[in-house]
Amino acid sequence: MIKYFIWLAVQSYLREKWMLAMLVSTLAIGIAACTTAAVLYFALNAESVRGISNDLHVVTMDARSVQDPKNPEYDRPLSYLGLDDAKELLRSGMPDKMLGLAQSLQLISENGTNGNELTSGLIVLGGNPALLGFDLVAGRTWSSDELDSRAPVALIDRDVAQKFFGGMQAVGRNIKIGEGVFRVIGIYSTWTPRTQFLDVYRNPVRVAGVSESFLVPVDAALERGVGPFNSGRCHKQFDTTFQTVALAGCRWIEVWAGLNSPAEVGLFNDLLANYARHGRESGRFAYDPQPRLFSSVDWMDENGVIPSYVAATAALTVGFLALSVANAVGMMLARFNRRRLDFGIRRTLGASKRHIFVQAIVESGLIGVIGGAISLPLTVLGIALIRMQQIDFAPLVSLHPVEVLWVSLGAVLIGVVIGIIPAWRVCQVAPSLAVK
Repeated sequence: MIKYFIWLAVQSYLREKWMLAMLVSTLAIGIAACTTAAVLYFALNAESVRGISNDLHVVTMDARSVQDPKNPEYDRPLSYLGLDDAKELLRSGMPDKMLGLAQSLQLISENGTNGNELTSGLIVLGGNPALLGFDLVAGRTWSSDELDSRAPVALIDRDVAQKFFGGMQAVGRNIKIGEGVFRVIGIYSTWTPRTQFLDVYRNPVRVAGVSESFLVPVDAALERGVGPFNSGRCHKQFDTTFQTVALAGCRWIEVWAGLNSPAEVGLFNDLLANYARHGRESGRFAYDPQPRLFSSVDWMDENGVIPSYVAATAALTVGFLALSVANAVGMMLARFNRRRLDFGIRRTLGASKRHIFVQAIVESGLIGVIGGAISLPLTVLGIALIRMQQIDFAPLVSLHPVEVLWVSLGAVLIGVVIGIIPAWRVCQVAPSLAVK
């Protein structure tokens, strides 16, 4: 019976090609616009580091140590702490759950060679890089003795190891990072967060994450002239400078915590509140620290990492799709209204209301199938246009097979939806009217 209904639908549309073209184009454009915007939205709102982003939280507080009469207000959360403050926070409890980080941009090269490369890496406070998803594939991380002695050790990613040392044999070799020479003790898989959640103040216009190609302990790095990309927020008498280790009076390092459950978040909030209170009472902080913990997602929202127009565009295209569906419903109503006598005659010849309803739904569903098929190349074109733009997150936007499946199913569903009201209306036609 369904095959017969499909045959009837095809014959009907062949007699009304202009109506078919209007219905299909209306749906195809609406579906393609909505799908393109949805792909962009979900590409940028996916986990920055798969599997752990929801566990990552950044510490924010007003860590100024001197009064600033011209700027006494703490009007927005700030994630930078002074190095001594960050060390004290790690000593206050749960050190295995915390990691201090600051981005550094340095020339790196194999020690004693001329070739070099400008690359981004992290200056690290703490001994657990795995907290942020750094996955060691060779060697080890640094030990507490190496941290205490400020040993010049470093971790590098697989790409750097391959480029300068030919692969895993980089372990045990020396690498020059900036002005310092470090011994490679471990190699980790290439680490590139999907979106930039670390050090957003040093990356104010970036959306896509930056590959961090080396990790060096903070004390060893500063002792050998490897500093953060800039000196962060400094007291008025200190100038903000770039690639410096003269960081007295500056707040420049973030502390991130990996908290796997609401209970751990609660414990850490208590620890943070106690730390801030003691710091204020001891005079370490000149103002009420107002400590606060942000998840990585909330922190990106707070700092507008994902452009606001991405969500706005998605909302607008959903509205456009709804308008397209409403227009399609109106055209289907008009189409079935012109054919009400045909349906009435079928009722007179013995067709039940159920058969008439199913036939109408099949006709509208066929529109959804054709509209969905045409929307796919339009969606691919829309995504290609996005990827052609000179924006850092363009490579993140792509159409995956699962999304193609969802578009196809959604198109069929939309086709069925637009036919429900017209199908119900046509079922109400009295057979007697057709006989007359």
